Amino acid sequence: MGIKFGELLNEIREPLKLRELKGKKIGIDAYVVIYQMLARIRSDDDSANALTDAQGRTTSHLQGLLNRTLSLVDEGINLVYCFDGKPPEFKKRELAKRAEKKRRAEEEYKIAMEKEDFDKAKKFAQQMISIDEQIVDDSKKLLDLLGIPYVTAIHDAEAQLAVMAQQGLIDAVASQDYDTFLFGAPLVLRNVTVSRTRMIRGQLKTVIPEKIYLEKALNELRISRTQLINLGLLVGTDFNDKIPKVGIKTGLKLVKQFPEWNDLIDHVSKTFFKEGDTMETYFPAAAPEIIQDYFNNPPSIDDLTINFNQRADIKGITKFLVDERNFSEERVSHRLMGITKKQKQKSLNSFF
Repeated sequence: MGIKFGELLNEIREPLKLRELKGKKIGIDAYVVIYQMLARIRSDDDSANALTDAQGRTTSHLQGLLNRTLSLVDEGINLVYCFDGKPPEFKKRELAKRAEKKRRAEEEYKIAMEKEDFDKAKKFAQQMISIDEQIVDDSKKLLDLLGIPYVTAIHDAEAQLAVMAQQGLIDAVASQDYDTFLFGAPLVLRNVTVSRTRMIRGQLKTVIPEKIYLEKALNELRISRTQLINLGLLVGTDFNDKIPKVGIKTGLKLVKQFPEWNDLIDHVSKTFFKEGDTMETYFPAAAPEIIQDYFNNPPSIDDLTINFNQRADIKGITKFLVDERNFSEERVSHRLMGITKKQKQKSLNSFF
């Protein structure tokens, strides 16, 4: 879901030119990219369905991941992807809500198809998108073959990436989710794509790559990171429900007026809670203190090392995509030309 406080950052976000990232180490939220590709790349005969191979296995994510990754590598950017691990217990309620939303979308999709209302069917198909184990395993296999490192977080990828950035293992985090700031990522990049397009609410739209510095954002908003986390709790996170009648602007005023959580929630409960509401109404999965601690001290991988100098297995990529997943050999060969040339040049340089 992600925290919805993008409107507060309109005066803080800065345009980003991809050439600025040459030689930089960028951590990418893998699930965000995979979801984007599943939403964007559809079959030619039915735009409501993803691309599949001869056995019916989804391949949209592989095509998108290949193109997105190599386009950024061609810009001289060092990439590391991060996959979500097992969700924390207090996130399972949110995941159950998402699963129910997908189930309802599936029912609506079937009704729309029966009525031959293909525009509506496409809308519900977007809501049905999910990332299963096969999609994750195939994505990791492709990254292995490309020589692109990846890590699997203990829980949330954005938390692991934020810790990696704090430790200096990467220079920035590339993610569309603003949650990354709550976990303390110093620099977040959005819309990191050479094509400058992204699927937004079912529509392909032009986007501008941008960068947002956490310290600058906090200074401009005149709040601390603790207050930012408290703001997140007011407007709703993946771990708790939104307080009624508290939007992002009202929430910002409140965290400034009441910097301490106990004072803040005491005022909010008296002013905004509905009759009969308790803390458990809006924090049913975990107490606020537990969620605050999770944002401040998320579990992360100890003693992590990342090898950014792996070689791509050109033959292995071709075998996987062409022989096993029915990609066009000509297209795959053409897409691999850049990385093949680069590896040959490296080999030649090392020889001399």
